[in-house]
Amino acid sequence: MVKNLSRFIIVMAVCFMTSALSYAQPDLVALVKKVKPTVVAIYTFNNQGQSLMQGSGFFIGTHGEVISNWHVIEGANSAVVKTFDGSSYLVKQILGGNKESDLVFLSVDTRNNPIQTLPIADSTPEIGERVLVVGNPLSLEFSVSDGIVAAIRDIPEYPSGKVIQITAPVSPGSSGSPVINMRGEAIAVAFYVYFKGENLNFAIPGQRVKDIVTNPNQSPISLSELSGNNFKTFQNPLQGFMVTYPQNWEPITQNYQNQIINGFLAPLDDQTDLFRENLNVIIDTFQSPILLETYYQWNLSQLKNFPDIQFLKNYDGTLSSLPSKILVYTRLQNGKGFTFSQVYAVRGNKGCVLTFTAESDKYQKYQPIFQQILSRFSFNSNF
Repeated sequence: MVKNLSRFIIVMAVCFMTSALSYAQPDLVALVKKVKPTVVAIYTFNNQGQSLMQGSGFFIGTHGEVISNWHVIEGANSAVVKTFDGSSYLVKQILGGNKESDLVFLSVDTRNNPIQTLPIADSTPEIGERVLVVGNPLSLEFSVSDGIVAAIRDIPEYPSGKVIQITAPVSPGSSGSPVINMRGEAIAVAFYVYFKGENLNFAIPGQRVKDIVTNPNQSPISLSELSGNNFKTFQNPLQGFMVTYPQNWEPITQNYQNQIINGFLAPLDDQTDLFRENLNVIIDTFQSPILLETYYQWNLSQLKNFPDIQFLKNYDGTLSSLPSKILVYTRLQNGKGFTFSQVYAVRGNKGCVLTFTAESDKYQKYQPIFQQILSRFSFNSNF
């Protein structure tokens, strides 16, 4: 009888553990699905559009505010974030943070798209508490690893306070990843791996993140201002606009079919490069005021006359505080694929078209520069 009772207890214990595991796994799957849309991959570039670094971050504000590590964006002229659904957005400004804390608080132009955010935990985690890290190790975007809080300690590499040691694997590219508890809260930001040891990973506590967010810089700055890379300014007072462009680009003016085109040409990438990526600005003047939608549709109808054009996407935006329409399409010319991004804006009886053109296989590389030019573009009272 005692033997049978012992066997019964063992069977019940095994059943209980199996049941607990079966409940834990779906909860973990649900948690991963919940937090992945809050995480971003961050790609940084210099003023020539060359890739510098790749890191991670996460949304903490519905207007596009992102937390990452300072060393991810340091020295960058521009940066874009990529979300789990494949959307890419330009980093606009640095709202807060500093090199000492190795935290950065970024403003991202999400074009008013809905954003899912990750809350910051109010309390310090317990040693042994289970955690997840969602990031982009070695360009493997939105990878998930799990582990526990191993310790809370001081390390010489981070003089700004205590850090959280975790066993969840962290690799290059995961800098800025959120460390998440089982309640779906960020308890820390992954920032450092001790490569001489076995799985020694460290993260900055969430309280430091709250300090950065609640005490932002009084004057936000752009990445280009931080990096010290200079831009040149071109003003067209007659047509009423100003373009700020990279200093190594070449401005040109052309007269095409009695229409003035102001162009800005990027340098060739290397000796084998045959095409210079560029921006063109065209101002149209009409006899009477015109609506943005009318102007956009008129230009769209012109493009539809070319059968080799493939339209990719269109969305609303702003240009120098004016509402704008943005259209992206591709076209084959002499067997080579090109991608075009056009921005349309209207004021009174004037319309403006900005056209960014890049070889399709280089479009992603040049997009951050195009976005920087776009964010700096302005109209004056003559437009």
